[in-house]
Amino acid sequence: MKFVANARQRATGIYLLLAILVIAGGYEAVGLPSAIFPTVTFPIVKVIADVGEEPAAQMMPTVTRVLEEAILRVPGIVLVRSTTSRGSTEMSTRNG
Repeated sequence: MKFVANARQRATGIYLLLAILVIAGGYEAVGLPSAIFPTVTFPIVKVIADVGEEPAAQMMPTVTRVLEEAILRVPGIVLVRSTTSRGSTEMSTRNG
């Protein structure tokens, strides 16, 4: 109980100490490097599209080509490989 009574008598000093700690913590936080973790790049991206029972001949122009062209617009993509079967298409990409 004596500790609490002393703390109440010195409330201004405690608040001042708390403010100094908060300001020092903010100052140090600004000085930290922005990238704590290393840069991670994933060289392979896989896209799977399922359309149901559409034949492969119709899948190729309506789904596969459209997705391939969209993926090739992404910066850094140099290769797209696709496999089209009945109702689905699977694509793998490589970054350059």
